[in-house]
Amino acid sequence: KSLHGHTNWVHELIFSKNMDELKIISTSADETVRIWDAGTGKQVGEPLLGHAAQTLGIAISTDRTKIVSGGDDGKIIMWSAETRAIIRIINSRMSGGNLGITSLEFSPDGKTFASTSCDGTCKVWNSETGELLFDFDDHQNMVWTVAYSPSGVKIASGSLDHTIRIRNAHTGERLTQPLLHIDTVHSIVWSPDSRQLISACNDGQICFWSAPTGTQLGSPLQAHLGPITSMAISPSGSLLASASDDHTARLWNTVTRRPFGRVLQHNDKVYTVAFSPGGQFVATGGGEGIVFLWD
Repeated sequence: KSLHGHTNWVHELIFSKNMDELKIISTSADETVRIWDAGTGKQVGEPLLGHAAQTLGIAISTDRTKIVSGGDDGKIIMWSAETRAIIRIINSRMSGGNLGITSLEFSPDGKTFASTSCDGTCKVWNSETGELLFDFDDHQNMVWTVAYSPSGVKIASGSLDHTIRIRNAHTGERLTQPLLHIDTVHSIVWSPDSRQLISACNDGQICFWSAPTGTQLGSPLQAHLGPITSMAISPSGSLLASASDDHTARLWNTVTRRPFGRVLQHNDKVYTVAFSPGGQFVATGGGEGIVFLWD
């Protein structure tokens, strides 16, 4: 199924399930955030407008009441998922940042959310007040991705400086040595039990790490012919999805690290991949400006 409406490339996708309604929320270089009905493939209402540059990061709180979006304009906008009204605008430039917001994620309890930026920072915010709680600036270059562990105890960020840094999500304390890669880290996912961290790189490789120790588990998986832009893990943790500049998205068995199912072929770079909450659908988006839904 293909969902048409964006007028430029699609940057990131997330699923949201409320009762029986499955929705997809997308960001794009057309400066909008759009919400889609996954069942009908139709856009729900008008686009969310508020950013003055391409929209990049997107996240929804666990209780499905708040959406946060980040843009190249340096703004984080919090929206009501129900009314679509803007609850709050955080101008990250005002609090020291000076460049685009690359990724966003809510903590599992929804009390905080994290943002990463082109200025090399990873920040943690209070979801209720918008207050800045932590500002990690130990990356040496722009930070692409952030992920809370499912337990909510740890937070990991990945950067153009070829490292992942793991911290205590409540105190900000650094927990392991930086996890070293040979290229830019574009995407990080945690295993459901919070014990493994999986990272994807510009060199087309996927690496597996022990979260408690920061040691690499086995050899990297050569997954793609081009940079990997995005990854997602199925709710059960048994499947991994990866998206790449090589015009494909692929599925992998996380235990055997072997390909699973067919290659999801695109006509342009694929920038984002997401699993539905039940794990039965995968959504992808990229250079075509179309959201694709696969089962």
